[in-house]
Amino acid sequence: MLLRDIERLLTIFHRLVVTILKSQIKARQIVDVDVSVRSPLEALVCKRHLPGCFRLGMSREGCGVITNAHHTLKGPLYICCQVQEEPPMKKSENDIAMIQGLTSPSALLTVCIFIVAIRLASGAPPPSAERHDVPAVSPYIDAHTHFDEHDPEGSVRAIIRAFPRENMVKTYLLIPPDTMSPRGAMDAAGILAAAKSYPDRLAVLAGGETLNSMIQQSVRSGDAETAIQTKFRERAEELLHMGAAGFGEMAAEHFAGGTPYQFAPPDHPLFLLLADIAARHDVPIDLHMEAVPRAMALPPDLQSPPNPAQLHENIAAFERLLAHNPRAKIIWAHLGSDGTGYRTPDLCRRLLQKHSNLYMEIKLDPKAPGKNFLMAGEKVKSDWLTLFEDFPDRFIIGSDQHYPEPSGPPRWQEVVLLFNQLPANLRRSIGTENVAHIYDARPNQP
Repeated sequence: MLLRDIERLLTIFHRLVVTILKSQIKARQIVDVDVSVRSPLEALVCKRHLPGCFRLGMSREGCGVITNAHHTLKGPLYICCQVQEEPPMKKSENDIAMIQGLTSPSALLTVCIFIVAIRLASGAPPPSAERHDVPAVSPYIDAHTHFDEHDPEGSVRAIIRAFPRENMVKTYLLIPPDTMSPRGAMDAAGILAAAKSYPDRLAVLAGGETLNSMIQQSVRSGDAETAIQTKFRERAEELLHMGAAGFGEMAAEHFAGGTPYQFAPPDHPLFLLLADIAARHDVPIDLHMEAVPRAMALPPDLQSPPNPAQLHENIAAFERLLAHNPRAKIIWAHLGSDGTGYRTPDLCRRLLQKHSNLYMEIKLDPKAPGKNFLMAGEKVKSDWLTLFEDFPDRFIIGSDQHYPEPSGPPRWQEVVLLFNQLPANLRRSIGTENVAHIYDARPNQP
């Protein structure tokens, strides 16, 4: 309702500008007037000087920004008038005052700030003069994205707007893995309700907060006895009944960043129990785990604290989780965003060959590329491309994109640039078919 009201106000403002300009600048024929919003800081960015301007910045070429003679299509708020030059008529002081009042810096800046606030509240990504989105050349599903827990409805609006821009047809939303005490209804309830209006386009994985917290708490206390397992099972079943499509984001080795440092052995009793529950309901587990093939010191590019100085080996324990219940589909998140340097093509190949229930999500972060990056410049590295081609049914897109989109280069774009280089049949498998197999077309809501 609020956005519709804002649209009406902008329409009225647009018409008012046109009316006043047409009545006051009779010497010029105004073809169009456009009002657009960009970042307030870009109000002072100038890409072209337009001579012969008074406040509105008119000329044969045609535009003006806030004050004086500067114009950029990337700017914050501009009134653009395509005009046809004719001999100017003398304007009265009242005419000039009226136009200057309408286009004064304070008036336009107020409108600019107001509209930018509305854009941000509605989930629109912050605009950038340098950003040019490249959509996927064929449809894809993003199986790992995140949302604002404080505004799930706004996140959903932002995602729905992003679909055509990215050529994304569906996404799976996850709560980041948490370490705090379980908080019950806070886990996934809000986003499940918000996503309910789009059952064919949005699905939710749950447990990142409550189930993951219970595992972390069990690791710290050493208590994984029957009472804990019963409580854990009840919560997992409850989340599925609420409409969750799987469990995630769970954490076995997660360096400090957006969340605190987390460690839990992948073969912890509660992880094994979760695998049994997932297998029984035919839903996957989405697991965040840095590859640590042996006990080792923390990589020197990471800080301790908040991370520990020594890391626990976890690959053998991960294989025990995979082997515990081969019907449990385990998705190893964030391939391409390696924090230790040991998630290599060779390790991935060995695990994929040995465990048919293992899948991997592709993520590329332009701001934190990490080690074993999948790209060399703008091209997919040959060893990773060969791995994709040898296991075409085991990889999916999982960009780890947050919605509304934060500033800076988006993660989804980097993954799409890789995706667009793949052969058509491989794009089809990684883009949509593998996700459909993992989730077995399970309804998003009960």
